[in-house]
Amino acid sequence: MERRPGSGVSIEGSEESYRKAIRIFIDENIDTKVLREAYENTEETDSAGGEYRQSSIGQILNDDTLKRVTGCIMEMKDARVMNLTENSYVGLVLHVTIAINRILKNEIIETDAQWGGKLPDDEDYALAEKIVGELEKEFNIEIPPIEVSYICLHIKGAKHEKIQWDDKKTVAMENREMQQLVNEMIDTFDEENAWLLKQDEEFIQGLLAHLQPTFVRLRYGMQISNPVLDTVKQDYPDIFARCVKVSEVLGRWLDREVPETETGFLAVHFGAAMVRLEGKREDIRQVQIGVVCSSGIGISRLMSSKLEKAFGERAIFTIYGKKDITPYIAGRLDFFVSSIPLEPQEIPVIFVNPLLNERDMEQVRELIYKYARMPKKQKEENSFSVQLEEINLVAAQVNAVIKYFEFFKVDNYISFDELLIAIGEKLSPYRDRGIMIQEDLRRREKLSSQIFAEFGFALLHTRSRGVIRPSFTVCMTKDLQSFKDPYFKEIRVIFIMLVPVDENLQINSEILGYLSSMLIDDSTFLDTVFTGDKKKIQDMISGHLKKFFNKYLTRL
Repeated sequence: MERRPGSGVSIEGSEESYRKAIRIFIDENIDTKVLREAYENTEETDSAGGEYRQSSIGQILNDDTLKRVTGCIMEMKDARVMNLTENSYVGLVLHVTIAINRILKNEIIETDAQWGGKLPDDEDYALAEKIVGELEKEFNIEIPPIEVSYICLHIKGAKHEKIQWDDKKTVAMENREMQQLVNEMIDTFDEENAWLLKQDEEFIQGLLAHLQPTFVRLRYGMQISNPVLDTVKQDYPDIFARCVKVSEVLGRWLDREVPETETGFLAVHFGAAMVRLEGKREDIRQVQIGVVCSSGIGISRLMSSKLEKAFGERAIFTIYGKKDITPYIAGRLDFFVSSIPLEPQEIPVIFVNPLLNERDMEQVRELIYKYARMPKKQKEENSFSVQLEEINLVAAQVNAVIKYFEFFKVDNYISFDELLIAIGEKLSPYRDRGIMIQEDLRRREKLSSQIFAEFGFALLHTRSRGVIRPSFTVCMTKDLQSFKDPYFKEIRVIFIMLVPVDENLQINSEILGYLSSMLIDDSTFLDTVFTGDKKKIQDMISGHLKKFFNKYLTRL
């Protein structure tokens, strides 16, 4: 600043310094939202424009010029401009407005900047030329070529809302030097955790995308405001302090001093990566949950399927009947989800609606979050022996379902009672046991019909003393068409699942419950059954039970 007697105070300096000073003044004295509200919200133009004109910036820049510049840029509707962050967009508009103001006042603009001819002749430069062309038509002026370079620099140095370079979704390391720079920056930030940070693809991609416009800004001394700088310094002093050292690495690489504003943006990227890293380190385990209904086969399977879809691999859901629950089972679980009243348990019980409403799901979600972060229950010393016994038992029961699979055909017009007799005779050579099977199925069907006309099948399942092993049976009509008795609602196939009443009730119910879920979850299951080919059906059952067995092993 120069003081001259009789002339007052004048400002002297280069064109670059003049523009930088105005931009810094604007950043320090106005909320950038004022500009957008003043010229982009047509419904509030008068009130917002009034606020603008009374602001500091409104007293520096010509209101009409700023309005016309904004209109020109908006009407172009170029995605690269519309995708700029608010600060970068406002910076571009203000830069252009300052230049137009000076040209209109016939003030001299330097045209011999040494860097002007070194900018690449690329799509950003072409966009700058397009913007200048529109401005020349709007204001009926000739804009010096140097302004194309200035505008191109603003575009290249701008931050974007959505990063996408050259129509690619990822940003690649351009050369070995870039890779060395990024590695050195990460090593400087945290040498101990550097290897893990380098495996964070989201972090690396974000850092690379951020560095490209940063290089432009630093090489050409361009200013950028950082609205979160003070917050980052105050709330994350350690992250910011380490990023000061990272900025020194970047500064040496570019032979430029890195301002605090740029360091603040680096702190945001490194801070986010550390948050993700801490989350991965948190000791989170799968939660063991028991799903309980009266029999352990019916509604609990539907509940379990919904829970598994909602919580994925965060928890393991095992189905139990009310009578299956023992101290041993409760000792292996974290909590129960039950649709029926239970006696007080040593572990928490969430009583839910069988359809699992939102409140029920939220209760389950909260307990999963809690127990996932608690140590797993310790097993007794002979747990390995217990595991071996369990594996042998499960393998034997799975093998029995496959080996003794039954498929038989009946008359199209068979009635429900006649079907029960046929099932009893087919599944047991002993008359008394056949009658037990009939009566148990009849009793279960009276409780709740399991005919699913919309899917084309019926599911008859029960616990019965008429069988000594778990069994899965398929019954169809002789011509493989629908059953004609009105009771069956023209379904095409009937599945019969029987569980013996013995000490293996829980695992047997789980095996058959898994197969019952396939009737809905795997569309090819029914398609295969409808062919009526016993061998194909048996092979499909075998394939699904193999998946069940492998899944069971991972739980031990």
